[in-house]
Amino acid sequence: MKVKPLFFLLSLLIFQISCSKSSSSNRRETTIREEQINEIMNNQHFDCASIDGGPCPDGVTRLLIVNPADENRSAVCTGFMISPTRLVTNYHCLNTTEECANTFIAIYSGNSYTKTRCSSIVRSEQDVADPNDPSRALDYTVLETTDPFTGRHFPLSDDLAQIGDKIQTWVVDHTGLDTIPPNLTDSRITELDCTVIDSPRASLVMQKCPIISGNSGSPALNTKGEVVSVIWGGTATFSSSLDLTFRRQLNELGLATEVNYFSDLGP
Repeated sequence: MKVKPLFFLLSLLIFQISCSKSSSSNRRETTIREEQINEIMNNQHFDCASIDGGPCPDGVTRLLIVNPADENRSAVCTGFMISPTRLVTNYHCLNTTEECANTFIAIYSGNSYTKTRCSSIVRSEQDVADPNDPSRALDYTVLETTDPFTGRHFPLSDDLAQIGDKIQTWVVDHTGLDTIPPNLTDSRITELDCTVIDSPRASLVMQKCPIISGNSGSPALNTKGEVVSVIWGGTATFSSSLDLTFRRQLNELGLATEVNYFSDLGP
């Protein structure tokens, strides 16, 4: 059953306010100094917060995007591997050759991680410019990495998600940025259980999906463990990643670009 048009339009306005999709502020901006980035990448630490206490999946990635022109407007985002050298994230996380050249990537693989860099952008698509247009839905970038990842990657679904489907998301929470003093080494892979409530144009709207700043680019999976979409925004005003029990109780919405827009770029 489709949500009512008024509800959907109001939800989109909330998404736009929460995520600021007209600028780069939807990715979580922070200070990353060029002279520190190698040390930061050498000391990455991932915690795993699955719902049932099981393992988190290989291939979830943390992106650190250095801004050489203004180190205080550097950023962190999420991504996921769909082949040994191909990664999916969001357009608003990175979309230019210059941003690619300054993007450092940590790929989770259980008790360890793999370091790599962005090599090139394969395809990048942005939503439409009109903030009042409810077709604001496309927001993804597919990129190549400089080094192959030997762990498992995420399979892409051949089928689109349907209203009522249960969706599992694995988001990167940049927990080190929520501590005092903040740090860029600590992060957590967090599992969320969501439900599709609408599929307007190119996006899925998912309920009980408390997406917060820095989760952009996370994979959304069907019950087979296949990617059905890439998350680009949410309505949650709760911004801290630290109180996870409270956050999982929130009935917030998540929005994600459907897999068919980038599935041809998979293995």
